[in-house]
Amino acid sequence: MGGFSEKWRCGFEHLYGFKIRIWCPSDALDDSNGDVLNGKLAFEGMRAEVRHMHECEVGEVFTLTEWKLKSPKFAKEINSEIRIIPTRWVTVAKNDAVRSRLVVKDVASGDSARSLGISSPTPSADAFMIFVAITAHFDWRVASLDVSHAFMHTPRVLKDVAVKLPQSLTSSSGETLILWPRKALNGLRSASLEWLLYLQKLVAALGLQSERLEPCFFSGVMQSGGHALLITYVDTFFIPLNCQLTWRNLKSAFLGRYLWFLPCRIEVEGPKEQFTFIKFGGGSLKKVSK
Repeated sequence: MGGFSEKWRCGFEHLYGFKIRIWCPSDALDDSNGDVLNGKLAFEGMRAEVRHMHECEVGEVFTLTEWKLKSPKFAKEINSEIRIIPTRWVTVAKNDAVRSRLVVKDVASGDSARSLGISSPTPSADAFMIFVAITAHFDWRVASLDVSHAFMHTPRVLKDVAVKLPQSLTSSSGETLILWPRKALNGLRSASLEWLLYLQKLVAALGLQSERLEPCFFSGVMQSGGHALLITYVDTFFIPLNCQLTWRNLKSAFLGRYLWFLPCRIEVEGPKEQFTFIKFGGGSLKKVSK
């Protein structure tokens, strides 16, 4: 992200009771392709991100001076050292706007996420093929749902991390800020696993459970007595609409925290043993071969 704009310097937002000054960049780089982005649009994306953080109550904010005074007490309360991790903005052009995401730079410095027991699984090819086979066999329509800001809604079990906000987010007087997160944030190595564990609790209320070998593939019997399926890839869900689980059930379970709903149909083309296709609005999104 470029320097700060002299013409349109800053704005203010609140984050968990703390008034934050957001400095407007002169420009920004698109992290997907390196293009130069409009600084004012990046600034609006930054403000939107801080608003989402506030709505999700992601954590407590302290000035660096306050943190140095209070952190020893916090560390004693949780009986663990609290490490400070830097953050950065990730900016991407999105139609006529810029999406700005605050990302924690939780980079491995020795032990991997897997060795620490905080890596998150994804569905295996076998699990996905089973899901495709069942939905195709019964000619069920399939819906795709994307949970908006999933990590920001996910409570953190451990509080052994604090994050240093970027220089574009300061106190009113310009002092560096520290966020002690209550929720998982983008970039934390444990965020994806924490989200999956939180998801398992949410869908358990609907009667769905996952197996140890396939924790992202859920099935079960609804309260109505009907069977239901759900497969998830991080914050994206696929559900058959013709079984007892519907997008309205999920909306209720997630308190309305979903971004979009896109009906589609899984169809079989050619010999059933060879090819299946996922259709979105008449176009083929992906070909899945056995």
